[in-house]
This record gives sequence, C-alpha cells and structure tokens, in this order.
Amino acid sequence: MTTAEEEKSVLEVTDYFGTIVKFKQKNYDKHKDKHPELRNKQFFPKQITMALQRPTLTIDGNQEGTLCYYLELFRVRDIIKFTKVVVRETNRRNNSDPHCVVMTAFKTDHIQELKYGFTPTYYTKEQ
Repeated sequence: MTTAEEEKSVLEVTDYFGTIVKFKQKNYDKHKDKHPELRNKQFFPKQITMALQRPTLTIDGNQEGTLCYYLELFRVRDIIKFTKVVVRETNRRNNSDPHCVVMTAFKTDHIQELKYGFTPTYYTKEQ
C-alpha cells in the first residue's frame, strides 16, 4: 500500500463539536480484523457517524490527546451496548487543517475509562 492510499480517508464526518473527523485507510485496515464489526455495513459507517455526530457521552481516553465518543445502542435491565469511537485530537485546533483522526472503533458493553477515574460528559438525546 502506498502512502497516498494509507492517508486516504474511508470516512470523513463533522463531529458534535463541529470538527472534521477522518478515519484513515491505514487505521481502518489495522483494526478491521481485531474488531470485525468494522466490516459490517450497519456499524461502519452508520453507527460510527452517529457516535461522532450525536454521542451519548464523551470521555477523555487513557492515552493523552484522545477523546472517546460513546453512542448507547440499547439498554435492557443491566445490559448496555455502546458503539465506541476513539479519536486522536492533536490537530483539532490546527489553523491550517483543523481535524481529528479516528484511531479505532468497536462495540462494547462498558465505559472502560471510568476505571481510570475520568469523568464523562453526557449529552441529551434529541427527542
């Protein structure tokens, strides 16, 4: 794969904060075997786009400069399923090319960053 192909975006969307978020081919290819839901057309790009545009909550990631977007998919008693999108924010305020980059995305049943003591920011779902 050439550098131009690696830098190609497989998804580009404006997030909840008004910043362009790009999911690069290189990161997609790196994670699609570990997270097979990335190969599901319902999950990618639909649920990833929804998580970025209308997250249920966001929380700082355990790596510096990352933000995790969570979209609650469903809740049945004590069972909750989320779409989680991990975004590197380092270029969010770059004057010449403000954007963020998706590091990975997958489904999960918990907010793992809570164990590090991070506090999520919750958003009201549109009625």
